[in-house]
Amino acid sequence: MKFILFLFIFNGSLLCAQKRGELKAAHSNKALALDLSDAAWRAIPKMPLGKITEEGQHEPKAWAKIIFGPKHIYVAVFCFESGKIIGKADTTSNTVWKEDSIELFLRPDPDKAYYQFSSNAYGVLYDAKTKDGSWKSKAVVKAKIDKDKSWSVVFKVPYKDINCYVGKNQNWSVNINRNRQKRQNIKLLEYSWAIMKSNNFHSPMDFGMISGITIKAHKDGATRIRKVSVAAPKLYDKGTIVGGVTVYHKEFFEKGPGKWKMSGDAVITQDKGVVGKGLKVQCKGKWSGTQLPLAIDGSKDLKLAFHAYSKGMSAASVNIFDSIKKDNTSSYGPRNITENKWTPILYHIERFHYNSVTKGYIANNTSFKGLRFFSESKQDPGRFLYLDNVVIYRGTDRAAPTQVTELKARATQKGIALTWDPAKDNVAIQLYVVSRAEGKGEFVKVTETVSPRFLDQSVNPGPYRYRVFAVDFEENFGTWSKSINVSSRSKALKRRVNSAEKNRGIYAKHVKQIHNRGKGKVKKGWLTLFGDSLTGATSYPNETLAATGMKIQAFGYPSMKTSFGKNKITEILKTNNPEIICVLYGTNNSKKDKALAPAMADMSAIIKACEANGTVVIIATIPPRGFQDPKSTGENNFNDKLKELATRLKVPVADIFEDIQTFGPDQRGKFISKDGVHWTATGMDIAGRSWGKALRQVRFVLRDQP
Repeated sequence: MKFILFLFIFNGSLLCAQKRGELKAAHSNKALALDLSDAAWRAIPKMPLGKITEEGQHEPKAWAKIIFGPKHIYVAVFCFESGKIIGKADTTSNTVWKEDSIELFLRPDPDKAYYQFSSNAYGVLYDAKTKDGSWKSKAVVKAKIDKDKSWSVVFKVPYKDINCYVGKNQNWSVNINRNRQKRQNIKLLEYSWAIMKSNNFHSPMDFGMISGITIKAHKDGATRIRKVSVAAPKLYDKGTIVGGVTVYHKEFFEKGPGKWKMSGDAVITQDKGVVGKGLKVQCKGKWSGTQLPLAIDGSKDLKLAFHAYSKGMSAASVNIFDSIKKDNTSSYGPRNITENKWTPILYHIERFHYNSVTKGYIANNTSFKGLRFFSESKQDPGRFLYLDNVVIYRGTDRAAPTQVTELKARATQKGIALTWDPAKDNVAIQLYVVSRAEGKGEFVKVTETVSPRFLDQSVNPGPYRYRVFAVDFEENFGTWSKSINVSSRSKALKRRVNSAEKNRGIYAKHVKQIHNRGKGKVKKGWLTLFGDSLTGATSYPNETLAATGMKIQAFGYPSMKTSFGKNKITEILKTNNPEIICVLYGTNNSKKDKALAPAMADMSAIIKACEANGTVVIIATIPPRGFQDPKSTGENNFNDKLKELATRLKVPVADIFEDIQTFGPDQRGKFISKDGVHWTATGMDIAGRSWGKALRQVRFVLRDQP
């Protein structure tokens, strides 16, 4: 143990404006006194220590200074403290981190280990090579306590002890942490010079960088010569914390493609976007597209949000390269996109898989180096993908968009033309909700639109009021805009209302009540698939993922009937607790008339259990069976009863049966396998899209507020 107590005085002025985690090296040609009396100390900026994973400082504040001498690195740290200091002068060195203390991390050579030096306020020193506390150095520390005001320490660490090498313009990975222990009603405060992705201090990839370091050869200092020059230490993009999430990349393409480049036989240009400009990607060759260089550490809670618009492309396929595994990663369900229509998409990157395998998820420990949007393998020069509002971020977004402002309404011969200023969000706006009231009547939601404009062609002559709010990619709602009055002079354009929209009116109020019951209780953003062997099919959840974009859990039990589902549902809800559950049971049930009532009773019990949990239920019609009966009469009768039940209980339905039958009985073999029961790959795609259509109607209902 090395212990020296020394008194010296720091300048306690306000911290200089200094970006955390970045520093240009300061040098001294002579050894320095540890009382900070040398002029070199006064000439260099302070390094602010702040909150571990975000911008901002704790109270009380702390700062540091670093100077590189001929044989040592000198690190001074000053901590404001108006109260009692927690610690002892005779504490054991390997427990100093449990007291008010400083932890210094140094990594001069990125190919070698890092070193840790810690001290409490009394100058008790702990040193380690990574986490090996048996390693010892000749470092010393001097400490000062100014009672009821501050405490401070100065480290003097020999170059020869920490694997330094001789050379100019070096880059060192360095970090400094402060531990302010819990006292009275104040919780533990942890500080960092660099902004880290977690409070694990032993994360060298999260250390800050000191550049421009010159280490001269000295017989008592650094003597090692590297035969190969060293590259700068690998440092990841730490992003910017906005509204509780960390944003790494945000591109609206108003000023051009930015850092996006061509990939394969593709052409990228600035073109139309959701608002203003977007990125147009002409995918001429196989697998062509556009790519963005990345330097992002870790997959946990990492997300990709964007809007996509296509011509000749059915999915927004993405690869993200992990340099640790040396493998591309991609989604199990590349998101479906509708041609000639902007589609908002959210990918949960932590639920990607490595392209070399077909099961499991990617590791938490990743090093993402590039993101690439690409087209399908077929070659077609006429294919285009438009991108806008591309954001890569980490965390759960709970911050609502700003209020919509400058709402304007203009009566035209075609209808009421609405425009407004785009709302702002810490990530991006997914879409806008438009509500209308006729005369002095109540407001009713009329549409969703991704752009800040809408032409309402469903109005007749007379007075109307409108209001709008914004929704972000994690379903946070902004507040309503101020309403605006306008008188229409046009006649309503007749529009065909499909069955899904008609049915929405049956269950809308009830679904809202169930969803409100689950707020703060269920797992927001999670969807559970629950059923028999059709649900257990390998690609079935992937197709549902492609159509819904939610985080999917699938539980399929071969040969099981509705009675099994009734008995199993409590366990499923307890284990998974999803926001949405999609139930597909009945394929294995008898289709005789006398068996239908018990089956519906089972389904009713499943629905009520889910609703008691606050989980919104969507049930599906069972697919047609076999190839002899074009009408699949037994399944059709079962589904008629199921729809009656759904109407009575006010539950949405995904009509898988009808979506398959639409293609005609002679096409059934494309969707149902040779056994006449199970899906083909195309059948699973149809089923996934059926769930997607039903969920879009449910989302339409839920994206509303008083």
